[in-house]
Amino acid sequence: MMNEHVKTEKRALFATAIIVFLIFFSGCSARKDADAGRDRAIASGMDAVKERVEHRSKVIRKRLSGRIEIIGTVSYVPLEGGFYAIRGDDGMNYDPMNLPAAFRKDGLRVRVKGVVMRDAVSFHMYGTIIKIIEIEPVSKGPGQGDGALKPRIIPSRD
Repeated sequence: MMNEHVKTEKRALFATAIIVFLIFFSGCSARKDADAGRDRAIASGMDAVKERVEHRSKVIRKRLSGRIEIIGTVSYVPLEGGFYAIRGDDGMNYDPMNLPAAFRKDGLRVRVKGVVMRDAVSFHMYGTIIKIIEIEPVSKGPGQGDGALKPRIIPSRD
């Protein structure tokens, strides 16, 4: 009789061990799946951040090289008495020293070739100070192609 009681206890203990084992490893599997999903999400987010940093680095390198060519929108900025600036399609702000009067129109799309003025200062404190070498209007907005170009205006080089 005692022998059968011991066998029953061993079977119960064995069954309990198997159940605990299965619960433990099924939980680990779910955790691994959750960890893998989280890792994929983090990697995707890191890729987006990396792309943004690479884009900004290219823009900054271009600005530091001296000569730039941008397409952007002229905008009136009502700070420090008001002035016209160019918001580039590259996401950067430019403060032109010599924007011709014909181009001082809020919302005007332009293509600009210029030089970054590293030694210049401005009380605008709005963006990169540039001296325009060549400027021309562009007929379409960002993402729509540049459209037909109109005649160029080259400002005086004083």
